Amino acid sequence: MDEVRIEGKNGYIKVCLERLFEFPNNTGLSGGYDGKWKLEIKSSNYYVNGEIYVSTGEIYKFYCSLKECYNNLNGTAELLTYEDNIQLSVKFDKFGHAVIFGEYVEKVDEDNKLVFEIISDQSYMLKAVNDLEKLVNKYGDLKGIKW
Repeated sequence: MDEVRIEGKNGYIKVCLERLFEFPNNTGLSGGYDGKWKLEIKSSNYYVNGEIYVSTGEIYKFYCSLKECYNNLNGTAELLTYEDNIQLSVKFDKFGHAVIFGEYVEKVDEDNKLVFEIISDQSYMLKAVNDLEKLVNKYGDLKGIKW
């Protein structure tokens, strides 16, 4: 199963691939293959289960940014999506601390959203970087997989 889990002390974010559209024949406008993903967010006592549409190209860009922040223990990695119903950032400091924060809106035409913050550190992030790397190795970069 293709999934990524980003964990922290008080929660996690998990995305699981449900379907890729036009894989491996055509890539989408935002790079890579457009996909439908199941989303789980747990932050302290708050929990949401929904879906998001994210391309493998957007996953690739997030992976590159997160890996660089993890290696340098500095910076912010952001997952930016064309649907804009998830805003996800991971911010590192030089001491190895990380904060996962953002917001999720299931339906953009309704005024319901979960604003979340998950406290983490570099020890949790290696699994997330490895999970993302597996997806990138399988589905490629902004241009998709190479034949």
